[in-house]
Amino acid sequence: MPLHRSVMRWALIGSLLTAGCDKVPWPFNKQTGDAARSALTATSAQAPQASVPTKPTVPETEILAKVGEGGVVSKADFELRVEELKTFMTGVGRPWRVPTQKELEGLLQELVQTELMSQDAVKRGLDRSKQVQQRWEYVRRGFNAQEWMRTYREMKRIEAPEIEKFYNENKAGFLFLEAERRRVRQIVVNSEEQANKVVTNILSRTADFMSLAQQLSESPIEIPGWVMRRADRLRRFADEAEAQAAQVSSLEEALETAAFAVDRVDGISLPVKGADGKYHVFQLVERQESRQRPLTEVYDGIKNHLLTQQLAASLADLEKQTTIKRYEERLSTVAQ
Repeated sequence: MPLHRSVMRWALIGSLLTAGCDKVPWPFNKQTGDAARSALTATSAQAPQASVPTKPTVPETEILAKVGEGGVVSKADFELRVEELKTFMTGVGRPWRVPTQKELEGLLQELVQTELMSQDAVKRGLDRSKQVQQRWEYVRRGFNAQEWMRTYREMKRIEAPEIEKFYNENKAGFLFLEAERRRVRQIVVNSEEQANKVVTNILSRTADFMSLAQQLSESPIEIPGWVMRRADRLRRFADEAEAQAAQVSSLEEALETAAFAVDRVDGISLPVKGADGKYHVFQLVERQESRQRPLTEVYDGIKNHLLTQQLAASLADLEKQTTIKRYEERLSTVAQ
């Protein structure tokens, strides 16, 4: 099974491992890591049963705002909010800059207002409604799972020899092969006779490809991005969305054979009839030959893959140790 497909199989693990774990707004340092490791190594009988962590005591010097009776906004709260904003900005591709004093004051006001709303929600009993309790349980479960994942990420070490071993054992196959890809143009005409005239004119240098394409082509001349053989694309990309993100597409079988038969840049193909009933003539614009990707390019991907496998094994062990009863027949009653 190709590397990317294995990772996709464990989508939850992979997403938390390669994305979510790095983007959560709270730090994961040695102290928290040691505490979490102790919790993970405890037996179920030893493990604490509290569903909500104890509210931390905030030293006076760490308080940025006091809100009502007992409500505080701490420096830690503020730093988490700033990290959250950094993560958001990075996620939408925008640069992060140090906030101005006015912006910092605005963030503090936001946190004060959040505390005010939280306090008032409790006073009004909103936290006691069944719907709110269910959402809180959903958030609690996901948060604890994320902490479990981040802790295991810290605990599990994938060393260089293990990564190199995986690479050497798999480099002979398709796993690390960068398949050939091409940029091509096309002229699409309605008849075989027209297509043959196009080829004749280009080969005799009576006209060049682009001028004929602009005059005659029934379809767009440029095929956007790269064209890869369909079999290679299916091996390389997990799904169509991933291929589109890399600007890689494929042609139908007959057209692919013709386009990949051109053996030099600026060379043209023989006419070929497509599923659209029209005749296509291709010109090769650029070619990237297939190559073996070096270890330096795939090192991090292998590391994440091996770590994902380890975490998947840990989850499988947890399932074996736990009695689980699923009621699949009730899924049809779940609101869609």
